[in-house]
Amino acid sequence: ADVLQGPHDDVPLDRQQQAALTCGTLSDCGRAVSAYLRCMSDETRVLYNAECPVCNFEITHYADYSAKKGLPIRFDDLNSEALADWNLDADTAARRLYVLKDGALHSGIPAFILLWRDMPRYRWLARLVALPGVHRLACLAYDHVLAPVIYRWHLRRKARVTSTV
Repeated sequence: ADVLQGPHDDVPLDRQQQAALTCGTLSDCGRAVSAYLRCMSDETRVLYNAECPVCNFEITHYADYSAKKGLPIRFDDLNSEALADWNLDADTAARRLYVLKDGALHSGIPAFILLWRDMPRYRWLARLVALPGVHRLACLAYDHVLAPVIYRWHLRRKARVTSTV
């Protein structure tokens, strides 16, 4: 099987993208090309957990704002069929925010910064959080406190739902 070359030779492909572009059959090639074109679009894609009240509240706000402004941002719920496009399993996706921008997958605070940069109202926040000292503190807080706490809430909610069924 041959690996398809992207239209931009200067754009590095990670292993998942390379694997997605490996053609076995004609239908595999069609899906691979479609996946490649989606990841190379100008659209920013956000993967979030709509079942998480905290995540859903924040991302719904961003989605409403983006829709009103006509911004090229797509919001995918990890609990939908859209998860299949992300090459992530549901548990990994539930642990933090993911953003796909210019063919690269970002997570955590770097993902938030990319999302905020694409929304005029939040560019000031992107600039602030991108400052070296603030960025380090924000990453530490998100990676070691906020994301783990929110993920544990998610697991408890799932366990409650499972135990009541």
